[in-house]
Amino acid sequence: MAEPVAPNTPRRPGGPGSPREEIGSVPLQGGYVAKQCPVRAQHENDATRRGEPIPESAVARARMDAGNAYEAAVFERLLATGLQVLHIPKAPPRQRELLTREAVAEGIDVVLDAELPIDEPMRRVGRPDVLVRVGTRHSHGAPWRYVPIDVKHHPLTRSGDAALTASPLDRPDPLAATAERAAFERRNLHGDAFQLAHYWRMLEQAEWAPQPDTVGPIGGIIDRAERGWWIDLGTPSQRRWWADDLVSFLTAYDHEYAFRLDIIARTVARNDDPTRPRSVEPVRISECRNCPWDPVCDSEMRAADHVSLLPGSTWERFVVLRRHGVVTRSDAADLD
Repeated sequence: MAEPVAPNTPRRPGGPGSPREEIGSVPLQGGYVAKQCPVRAQHENDATRRGEPIPESAVARARMDAGNAYEAAVFERLLATGLQVLHIPKAPPRQRELLTREAVAEGIDVVLDAELPIDEPMRRVGRPDVLVRVGTRHSHGAPWRYVPIDVKHHPLTRSGDAALTASPLDRPDPLAATAERAAFERRNLHGDAFQLAHYWRMLEQAEWAPQPDTVGPIGGIIDRAERGWWIDLGTPSQRRWWADDLVSFLTAYDHEYAFRLDIIARTVARNDDPTRPRSVEPVRISECRNCPWDPVCDSEMRAADHVSLLPGSTWERFVVLRRHGVVTRSDAADLD
């Protein structure tokens, strides 16, 4: 995770998707950046960095291959549903976008491997696994409206008493979803919801998102159980360390995405002027063990005797310690 260089001035969100820096120089960003550690975004755009990421492991490659195989199997099932389904073929992004635009203009029921129109103002690109048409046109000539779905080879739910909504694969429509008693797996929910929020913002920019009187901000995940689970992106339900009240997944995504755009913009500027300070410094969190940049960050943290290297450290615990001026393991050892 990232520690701001000015550690006692934690960021708070401005408006939805409101980076503070000029972001015209920022490379186009996909749906992963907001859910990944901001230090990773800094490393990946820093031409002055010391150290390189470790190569992809055989385990990570096998996990990705299994996910791709599962996605292909789900696509085969969707193509056999009897719905009007179009699978966008492999092609350069601009050509894929054109084919997606044509499918949306025609009102195809389900679009697989869609390429959304680039969101230039916010530097977004996105390729949701599935787009599903919802509702009807509000007026003649108005665009058809779609919601995003991603296919994930992991469980999203477990036994529980929460009122969730789900759809079978032969009718992946949030307006026809049924209520089910279950609970979300928290370890997967955050990242999945942020990806869907990224696509939702792009659909809004393209004017393809549903009207509020049809369905609110929502996205679906087809998980390993071959069920389409719908995630409410617009209702405040999440507690974040930078917010006093509950926030929605969309608000949380907007904050985190804007923060990373700021970091990348400053990093790109720092490439031309290495005397500028870095935006963030590494903090040990659970994500580190699967991050290709872990050795680079680990060497920095050990050199600094960083307090997050203590066993059992979490981001939330680090924030509390930092607010009390405890930033190294030696500081912690001196505590009463």
